[in-house]
Amino acid sequence: MYAARGGSKGLQVLDLEASLEVIAHGGPPGLAVVVKQIADLLGAESALACCLAVSESGPAFHGVFARGIEVAELRPAVEAFLREWLGVSGAIDPLLPDPRQRNVALTLDDVAALLGRENAPPRVPMAQLGIAGLDVLGVLLCDGANALAWVGAMRRRSFTPSERALLQALVPALLERLAQERRLAEAPVVVATLAAVLESLGGQAFLMLGDGTLLQANSEGRELLGRDPRGPASALREELAGRNPSGYSVTHVAAAGHPTHFLVVRRSGAADPGQRSEALGARYRLTSRQRQVLAQLARGHCNKAIGASLGCAEGTVELHVSAILSKLGCSSRAETIARFWTEA
Repeated sequence: MYAARGGSKGLQVLDLEASLEVIAHGGPPGLAVVVKQIADLLGAESALACCLAVSESGPAFHGVFARGIEVAELRPAVEAFLREWLGVSGAIDPLLPDPRQRNVALTLDDVAALLGRENAPPRVPMAQLGIAGLDVLGVLLCDGANALAWVGAMRRRSFTPSERALLQALVPALLERLAQERRLAEAPVVVATLAAVLESLGGQAFLMLGDGTLLQANSEGRELLGRDPRGPASALREELAGRNPSGYSVTHVAAAGHPTHFLVVRRSGAADPGQRSEALGARYRLTSRQRQVLAQLARGHCNKAIGASLGCAEGTVELHVSAILSKLGCSSRAETIARFWTEA
């Protein structure tokens, strides 16, 4: 961390990081919170920050925040400047950012060195904004190759390597804030999608934590809980104890940094995984062994349990599962199970 070097600038970086960590319900976006602080940190006359929505037609700006520039009055000029700097033919291409420009603080001279002097962007981006002839120090914030936002500052004096390091030190906190805001914005859609997936599973379905906490259930599942409130939790305990719960399938859902979740599904007696596996196996040209593995997979069994049931090594089961996912065109076990129980 840059602040480890000490000094007032290091403390300002810490203050900025602290500002980015606080998300108030209904509060302003992180870029709006820090754009003034970034200008102060870099001793800049002006600063701009924008969230990007990138399509084949070029970048669109769904949030533009500034210090020293009247965005409301000069919005067309602001967007014209940003398109010049972030246009497909400009200094940085947000459609396919150069890996050397992703999450890297760059000055005009840095960009010129990357592109070649003959291709460098002009130093007079927009006279209307009062930033003609100013140096620019900015960073294109990316998630992989996906451009999320651009943050930059402008001033008459050229930016120094130490000031570039200051902006670079803020990149992790800026990326984390953008990721948190995106998760919050997507949360209602994710919850609605999960509810739709659970309804489509063709059984009584529950999303649970390992301690039995119920997070979500479909309509059939809620009806079952009215009759047998302990059934799903009991099935999960059986699964975690290494015993196959009768009448239930349990799928482990793991995500880095989060506790393991469990998709617990109770099938009706008429739903025979063996028969469905044979039908799907014929449709997707699965081998006999792959059909057997698919039937066990549909019951929510892990590779170790499938191997024990079929008398083969866990590594062999993993190879069969990979082949099944490939033939069915699925990207995960959960998607395969959903396809298994819902495909006509």
